Amino acid sequence: MPPDATQLIADLAALEEELARAQSRLHSGQQEIEELEKRKAETEGTVVLARRAISDLERRLAEQREVLARQQRLEEARDRLAQAVADRDAAATRLAATAETLLVQLDELSSMGEAMTTARQAVHAAGDRRTIELPREPAELREAWGRLIERIRADLGNQLEQELLEAAARSPFGNAIRDLPAHLRAAARERRAALHHQAVSQADAD
Repeated sequence: MPPDATQLIADLAALEEELARAQSRLHSGQQEIEELEKRKAETEGTVVLARRAISDLERRLAEQREVLARQQRLEEARDRLAQAVADRDAAATRLAATAETLLVQLDELSSMGEAMTTARQAVHAAGDRRTIELPREPAELREAWGRLIERIRADLGNQLEQELLEAAARSPFGNAIRDLPAHLRAAARERRAALHHQAVSQADAD
């Protein structure tokens, strides 16, 4: 075989080997690309699931925070109500003590008035027949007494109105509401609606 042909065969073999190696590298590279794409797809799926989980957790966390906030507001409102009741009861206790003192002082004032009348009679019995006008109570007492009477009358009137309103609101079908004074009817209807809502809520809870 001529030398040139031998060289050509060798060159051809070398080229074939180089081609085989190149094809092998190409195959390996394609496999790596396919593996990377597979891992990428898996990672993207993991990312999507993680995002969904994060979104769900954030939503649940926000809901739980709102529940906690509502519970805290409710507890604070209950604490304020309990404190208001305690303050009212303390004021009522002080007023009761004051009322007892006032009753004692009224008895004392009445007794002093009777003593004053007896003393005037003694003056007449001793020979002084002139008309003796007994002085009125001090002005500050009359003024304070007048304010007290007006306040008690107003409070009793308000209490009576509330009792009438409550009774009308609880009457069958609310028929008694129309018999109330005009300024109480709207409040009685609101109270009846509140009682109905309370009853429905209690039934749902049971």
